[in-house]
Amino acid sequence: MATIESHTPSEIVGRRPAHGTLDFDEETSPAVIEQLVRAEFLCQQRLVQGRRVLDVGCGTGYTAHYLVRRGGAEAVVGLEVDHNLVEDNRAENQDRRIDFESYDGGKFPFPSEAFDVVTCFEVLEHVTQEVQRHLLEEIARVVRPSGSAVLSTPYRPVYSPDGISLNPDHINELDDYEFTALCKSSFGGVMLYGQRLVDTESFKARQRHHRRAHSSLGTLLRRVGVQSLVRYTRSLRSTPSFKQVMSQFRIATGIDDRSLVQLAICRQPQLRTSTPRCPTS
Repeated sequence: MATIESHTPSEIVGRRPAHGTLDFDEETSPAVIEQLVRAEFLCQQRLVQGRRVLDVGCGTGYTAHYLVRRGGAEAVVGLEVDHNLVEDNRAENQDRRIDFESYDGGKFPFPSEAFDVVTCFEVLEHVTQEVQRHLLEEIARVVRPSGSAVLSTPYRPVYSPDGISLNPDHINELDDYEFTALCKSSFGGVMLYGQRLVDTESFKARQRHHRRAHSSLGTLLRRVGVQSLVRYTRSLRSTPSFKQVMSQFRIATGIDDRSLVQLAICRQPQLRTSTPRCPTS
């Protein structure tokens, strides 16, 4: 079985800094805020309140902090294959309710049934189908029988129109049928939600921008650096507030033709008699 590390985007080999701000109301990164929309949904559902949570693929740790500070989680452990990033997260972390652990891409370094809730946001699209299945098996192993797993991944038909992904690091995006089947391979109960842009015009503009960026002209402009210059110029403008970006999205039951991201709440873990360990080389 392949390791997760062998299918992780190449840029994490370098040392990424810990997240710049944990004052969420001052957060300006749209990508970060779009992920925190999902964390806020869990908080509103009181899914993590008073519970022990594992955040698989925790990155720079902002989701872990959000679930503790705004979701009332008893404790959150962030799990990450980037060992340098785990070190940085630990060095920056001052909240005793939060910890960070690294692992080798194989079996999670926790005993079975160790967590009430396991989250895994925007990880599945970065790994192969084989690793996806392994992740689901490990998540099902470490969550308690009465617990929940919450996973998110882009909804391919909308996130990547014309079969071209918005993110070059995505190697295996899923549609709703594939995502549901993957979740049901390790859980008996799966409820699917869609993260949608509230404003139809904003959604259409995003799709138009995507198609222009991946047109022949867009590809040429990207090669000569024009798009990077435009992106830098835009970054100098005033940015929308945390609340403004949060308000642009809503999460509702089911998937529709404006769902950029699909979110699954999984219950009834189907325990395996054994979980094969991924080799480290």
